[in-house]
Amino acid sequence: MAILKLKKRKSEEQEEINHAINPIFFDSQSEIGVLLLHSFTGCPTIFHPLADFLRAQGFTVYAPLVAGHGTSYKDLEKVTKEDWQNSVEEAYIFLRSKVKHVFIVGDSFGGNLAYDLAHRHQDICGVISMSSPITLRWHWLIKFRTMLYGWSKSYYKKPKRHHHPHHESYDIIPIKSLREFLSFIEERTMKHLNEVKVPALIIHAPFDPVIHPCSANYIFEHLGSVKKELLWFESSLHGLLDDTKHDELLQIVSNFIHDTAKDCSMHQ
Repeated sequence: MAILKLKKRKSEEQEEINHAINPIFFDSQSEIGVLLLHSFTGCPTIFHPLADFLRAQGFTVYAPLVAGHGTSYKDLEKVTKEDWQNSVEEAYIFLRSKVKHVFIVGDSFGGNLAYDLAHRHQDICGVISMSSPITLRWHWLIKFRTMLYGWSKSYYKKPKRHHHPHHESYDIIPIKSLREFLSFIEERTMKHLNEVKVPALIIHAPFDPVIHPCSANYIFEHLGSVKKELLWFESSLHGLLDDTKHDELLQIVSNFIHDTAKDCSMHQ
């Protein structure tokens, strides 16, 4: 496994990720590459099972760190939605230099980043989004908090949740970053979905506790793609790769890539 090394930070605050988080890169010398984009406040570790599975299928795989992630929530506070855009653009260009065809898999907000990339690069072969947000649970309350907390405090502490060995994320969210996140959804995702023409598979859990399932319906209805599918994955989790049935999900992802790659090869 080839790993792109990051400099390890000395721990400064209790809520940072206190060890080095590295992008994942498997160069299979293949024509098809898969770009894996992690969630808001998350990191590439969530993709280890999927990356291993796709490598075994013969695909080149790259799961980069989105700007401001994998170190400390204070680093997240320093970046903007344009920095997130630029970092995934650079990741796409890097992977595109290695392969002929690119698919993107986005976990949660990584799906929003994926659709944004596909809006700007119509030669992308396909997008798979999992649990991607348009509307959050308690969406308007959260938006109200971003206004209220801006006056009273600068950070939001996530509710405690069960820790999964493959999932590492910030427990503290800067209010500034939360505003950037919501702004990206409104200005980049909702505004441009109808201009995304690439094949897409939208996967969502009907009982997602974080992102309202109406988000999946919105994405499906507003995507400009001719080939698009909405798949409801039975789970009560937001992070579908954390589900005990994740082996089934890995196969769904692989099947979409294999099936769609045939058409992609004909048209490129």
